[in-house]
Amino acid sequence: MPLSRLDEIRMKEKLYHDEYYENVKLFTKDTWLQKPVKTVMDTFELLSNKNNAQLLDLGCGVGRNSIPLAQRLEGANSRVVGVDFLESAIRHLEVNAREFGVADKLELIQSDISKLQVGESSIDYIISVSLLEHLDSIQSFHRVLETLQHGTKEQGIHLDRPKELNQFCAISLR
Repeated sequence: MPLSRLDEIRMKEKLYHDEYYENVKLFTKDTWLQKPVKTVMDTFELLSNKNNAQLLDLGCGVGRNSIPLAQRLEGANSRVVGVDFLESAIRHLEVNAREFGVADKLELIQSDISKLQVGESSIDYIISVSLLEHLDSIQSFHRVLETLQHGTKEQGIHLDRPKELNQFCAISLR
């Protein structure tokens, strides 16, 4: 049975990322993994309370944003929950987290974000970089946005940076 257009795109994305993650080390100069996304790091500084902060990095990949954020967390109960659809991303992020000394600040989940459950008002900062455009339908898009809004704490931040709109960021303060 032939793949749907979405399944075909996801398969190509998976193959690309699997190979890239296998061959390019995190924070390698002159690659898209060379540094965290500036907007993600700048927006993190807007958090009023970084002590015991709970962060959610959707489409976390190998830790481009998760690791630098975890390094900036304060408090014994602070953590970054990294979620990615790809097993290879989670596997490489586990290795990178140990290498950069933040394994104790990360919780990693392999999941399709359209199935993700987030507790009400449980997250201080939600990041999704180049991710929401990969959802399978407008209904999934709306459902995920509602889940993220529901999960963002009072005074929390939800940041979405779509790949197609590199100069635009949607920042929601709750």
